[in-house]
Amino acid sequence: MKNNTCLFGRRAVLEALLAGKRNIERIVLARGLKGETFREIIAEAEKKGIRIEELERKRLNSISGTEFHQGVVAVSSPIESEDVATILWKAYEKGEDPFILIVDGITDPQNLGALIRSAEVAGAHGVILPEESVAPLDRATAKASAGAVEYISVCTSGNLGQAILHLKDQGVKVYSALLSVTAPLIYDIDMTGGIAIVVGAEDKGVSNRVQNKCSGSFRIPMKGKVKSLNASAAGAIAMFEVVRQRHSIGRR
Repeated sequence: MKNNTCLFGRRAVLEALLAGKRNIERIVLARGLKGETFREIIAEAEKKGIRIEELERKRLNSISGTEFHQGVVAVSSPIESEDVATILWKAYEKGEDPFILIVDGITDPQNLGALIRSAEVAGAHGVILPEESVAPLDRATAKASAGAVEYISVCTSGNLGQAILHLKDQGVKVYSALLSVTAPLIYDIDMTGGIAIVVGAEDKGVSNRVQNKCSGSFRIPMKGKVKSLNASAAGAIAMFEVVRQRHSIGRR
């Protein structure tokens, strides 16, 4: 398989098998593994005719490049990037207003994976990433997402500004999370209808070139001594505010 990659971790590998989004060449398990998740992985792999190997744990360390593989490694194709138009179409096909996460400058795979996980759980239709200055959509990110990356559309854009303008042309409001005390509180922003949330890195925030293309910005109120949130926590708060507002509209 050309350009293959490795997935590791019980949940990441199981969800990849269940979702069927990737072409999986083989599953490698550490000898002597037990437990329900491992049985599920073996059953799904056998159902799909995927080769299963059992090796010593040290061999898995070498294959995966980490000791934290939980005894499970899958050799597979990478996640295929989709375009913005496809993400919008998937939302409209469901009869829903688009709900999209845009990530700007987050280089930590743990943060990126956690953001993707929150986006999928919140019901977002897709995630838009820049081609550069972002954590790779690789095995560490997939593991941190707990397999959520297998179920949500991901678009890798060469120009986030142009992607944002395209969303706005389609009637999608694009709001960025800022630390500025002059930004409106998140609770005062109308997040019903088509919406995209932009989350930047903890140290630099959303870049000016991206911020200038947005419909507006918001801040999350901070009451403690520490004046910033982890990027994935801030993103989760923002996305579930979208969920809350949409739920409130639906109950009226």
